[in-house]
Amino acid sequence: MKRAFKQVDVFTDTPLKGNPLAVVLEGGGLDKETMQRFTDWTNLSEAAFLSQPTHADADYAVRIFCPGRELPFAGHPTLGSCHAWLQAGGQPRGEVIVQECGIGLVRIRRDGQRLAFAAHDGAQVLLAQGAAVRRIEGMRAQADIRHRAQDRRKPDLRIGPANAHALCGVVDADFAYAGEVCTEVMNQLGGNFSSIMGENENSWIIRGTKCPWRGEEARKNPILCTLTRKIFSNIVLKVDSDFSLEARKTIGNKNDCCEFIIKVE
Repeated sequence: MKRAFKQVDVFTDTPLKGNPLAVVLEGGGLDKETMQRFTDWTNLSEAAFLSQPTHADADYAVRIFCPGRELPFAGHPTLGSCHAWLQAGGQPRGEVIVQECGIGLVRIRRDGQRLAFAAHDGAQVLLAQGAAVRRIEGMRAQADIRHRAQDRRKPDLRIGPANAHALCGVVDADFAYAGEVCTEVMNQLGGNFSSIMGENENSWIIRGTKCPWRGEEARKNPILCTLTRKIFSNIVLKVDSDFSLEARKTIGNKNDCCEFIIKVE
């Protein structure tokens, strides 16, 4: 079966100056392995596959792949596939175009020929996560430089009873930092999140009483809670690879708040 496919240039109005994207306009019925093989064959950073949506509020669905794996969301494939869908005759049901993808529903608005993400969608959270991760990496790089400088000035110390308490203090500080960054991501998006020490010094709790997705949206689309948990996990692991995250409560599961616990593996 032949399927229509386009290659589009995103984030530019000058040919060959943007981000290239392959878009298969009739991706329905293709299995994951075929989509991955096609993506690898294009030799581009991403390819998108359009199909009919399964969510009642979506105008179309898209699956996004990069070499070697599938992505739940990516910026230029989202806007590029929307452009291709409109050019192929796609008609949104409202003023805002609603795309269904791996993180749920992403809303895209039109301003003439320009496309942009609408407010309060999964895309914004991923962008906020990216900023948080870059901040953590910068802090870690600075800390690593300081530690190497200190190591050159003092002898090797083995961990024992004498410095075990000091080591716990470092873990506490990392817990607090991980909790702080996670809460900042949600609060920047309109949520109300805070973090406190857990039941013992080996845990830290992140709690949210107001959902940035607006509670009803999360209850209708619990994948948003899954996305939040995944983002928190990514941030926590960036702070310390021995940390793990557990979701105790989520508003999407009809709890009165969201509650996540950071622990040491």
